[in-house]
Amino acid sequence: MRQSFTDLKYKTSAIMDESIQFMNSIGHTGYERRIKPIYDQLNNGKFYLTIVGDFSRGKSTFINAFIGKKVLPAKMRPTTAFINRIYQADQEAVHLDMNDTTEGLSLSFDEFKKMTAPMAVDEDSDEEEMDEYYDTLTRLKNIRRANIAYPLGDRLRHVEIYDTPGMNDIYEEREEITKTFIPQADAIIFVLSATGNLTDSEVQFLNQEILSQHIRKVFFVVNFKDRLKEDEDERVMQSIRKELLHIDQLTDVNMYLVSSLEALRLKGEHLRIRKPTYDTLEETGFASFERELNDFFEYEQGLVKVDKPARHYMEVTQSYIEKELQNHLITLEAEQGELVQQIEEAESHLQQVTQDMKQEVENLRARLLQQERAILRKTDQLYQSLQSTLETKIDRYHGGPDDEDIKRHFEQVSRDIKPHQDQFSSELSAYMEQMIKDEVENTLQLLKTKEKHMETHALFQFDMNLDVSISRNVDKETFEELFTTGLVAGGALIGATIFATPIVILAGIGAFIAKLPLFGMVDAYIKRKKLTNAKKEYFKQWDHAFREQKHAVKLKWQETVHSSVRKLDQIVQDNMMDLRETLVIMKQDNKLNQQKIDEKKQAVQHVQQKLKENVEKIEQYTIS
Repeated sequence: MRQSFTDLKYKTSAIMDESIQFMNSIGHTGYERRIKPIYDQLNNGKFYLTIVGDFSRGKSTFINAFIGKKVLPAKMRPTTAFINRIYQADQEAVHLDMNDTTEGLSLSFDEFKKMTAPMAVDEDSDEEEMDEYYDTLTRLKNIRRANIAYPLGDRLRHVEIYDTPGMNDIYEEREEITKTFIPQADAIIFVLSATGNLTDSEVQFLNQEILSQHIRKVFFVVNFKDRLKEDEDERVMQSIRKELLHIDQLTDVNMYLVSSLEALRLKGEHLRIRKPTYDTLEETGFASFERELNDFFEYEQGLVKVDKPARHYMEVTQSYIEKELQNHLITLEAEQGELVQQIEEAESHLQQVTQDMKQEVENLRARLLQQERAILRKTDQLYQSLQSTLETKIDRYHGGPDDEDIKRHFEQVSRDIKPHQDQFSSELSAYMEQMIKDEVENTLQLLKTKEKHMETHALFQFDMNLDVSISRNVDKETFEELFTTGLVAGGALIGATIFATPIVILAGIGAFIAKLPLFGMVDAYIKRKKLTNAKKEYFKQWDHAFREQKHAVKLKWQETVHSSVRKLDQIVQDNMMDLRETLVIMKQDNKLNQQKIDEKKQAVQHVQQKLKENVEKIEQYTIS
């Protein structure tokens, strides 16, 4: 029988709660400190839902219908679109993150919903109208992301929605989408139109940016059901399905024909619809779609969401069973008379070892920061190779002197260079990651040396075989987490890879092609001159983008170093605190009489057994 995310979360949380109570009952309060973040991760975890689609597919109306309220402005243009993040909150609020250095802007909900792209100006517009148009356009283009807090209700309380710009010519936004939102999405909704065929940009985006990322679940929502005649539904769906199945990497498609506009109306939003088509939400196709998506979150992706916290709980708890509780039993069986002085000496020794280990962690930070030049040299080296490939592709132009032909050539070059661009990012990422791993492994060896000094101390020579190791808790998963950080998106933690620092290719070819002068000379000369000018302008933009991204690589490296060191430092601190707690418990136990000591031994053994049983229980909720 399948278990829902809600049930799994409840059962796993109950086991964690019980384990904390057991450990607190015998004085091991540090266990709660280690389990509480795991508990919070489990209970505060979000499903990340990314919604993509070309412009004029009714994407904003679809999202409004999905939420059940008109939340997003619908009249935006490709040149003014930005990413919308919608998340659960008790009160409505909107905060805009900006592309420049400003702190952002808070808006009322009504102000945000009224945001639209300005009407285009023409030659008859006066100076004031033109100034207003360009001022509004500039302000809208400066918005990087809108963070929309909204009471989503129980159905969506665990879902965080990312509404992305359309796929046409939004290159910088696309880079952020493809490097962060799509790889980290629990599910993707791809909005299509029932009134037309798939566009080249839709097929290209699906191939290059979604299927290449091995996304587990894509829901194809075919919008505008209300614009079809009654007998056209099946024909349209079969036609779109056939187009999708022509894509090599697609073996099956989840498709849903919906009327977002009618669904929004039937969910209670007052809309001006001349002649409503449907009487029930089921007829709009929306109810069926929502059931499938909810089922996926609850029964498929829900298991994935529980798996990581469950495994983390098992690792920490198993460590306590084998280490802290075993140490506790050993000390309870030791001769109590000689223990007090040994404990006091151990406390002093532990303080010195803690300082030494902290210094080693800081030394790691210094060594990694010194590697910044090597990182930037590697960046330059990879860039030169990428630029050479790009130049070769540009020079292969065999078309005529027509502006549109040259423009199409540069657009094709931008598409052809994408695999090389991905290789650039991949190689630079691997280089950075290996550098950090090597340095961290070196530091772990130094920490183990410090542990050896501690193990030779008189207390730990007391024939007790106490396990005082610190590096043993740096397991594979924890080690990997040293090299990951969240991408902070307006306060939302989206688990994005820290090394995905792409080189943005500025592919707005039309802008500078349009500026090229027309030459009244022979075609060959015109072609050569235009191509040379276009190439010069292209590389000018390319170099400008690279300089900006090289600076971004530098900042990302510094951020990565500090994040990795901070995590390693926390691991060391947690383990040293556990050891200090062990010493405190030993001092308290030393004051007990033999009867109380025997009772304490039984209590510790009981807790040890209960924790073993809880680990076995929670293992059932992990992915095998």
